[in-house]
Amino acid sequence: MKIITKKDESDKEFYNELLYVTTKYNRILVNPRMKMRKVTNSFIFTILMCVLSALMLLYIYLKKNNILVLILIVLIVLLLIITILYLLNALHFIKNEVKESGGSTVDITKTGVRLTKGKKMDYKIGWDDIKYVLINNYSITFVPVKRTFLMIGVNIVHKDDIIKAIKEVKKDSLIIDNSKLYK
Repeated sequence: MKIITKKDESDKEFYNELLYVTTKYNRILVNPRMKMRKVTNSFIFTILMCVLSALMLLYIYLKKNNILVLILIVLIVLLLIITILYLLNALHFIKNEVKESGGSTVDITKTGVRLTKGKKMDYKIGWDDIKYVLINNYSITFVPVKRTFLMIGVNIVHKDDIIKAIKEVKKDSLIIDNSKLYK
């Protein structure tokens, strides 16, 4: 079954959640029934924790004048800078994907799942290489068995079509529906 996806208003949330899914790949393999969040929220939380920790340690350093506390402050500031760079990179990726014109085609057959984006991408993954089909709040993700394979993600607006197509090829045992976690 071919499912043609088009650009949608929820695409920012979709890409944000899809990035989070990719960062949690190893944890998903162990526990696929976890609530996914937006990757940008995770980065913002880390930034806030870094700022609060650095300020607290700066206060301690000013009181005790301990060089080890100063080293901890420097390490936290480095973590803060790296996290800000990751946040900016994620925002840039989301903006580019949403801005990109055109949609894509997801073809679900007995042999596997194929994602086609015009002439830019044509990727197929076999059913033996798919560990789970995760249904989350904004995304449906075909999670591969190995990290060397690409993840295929589809906006949640296509949920019914995706489930129907997966059931037609009798691979519904791979479906992990986490949508009840978001209510």
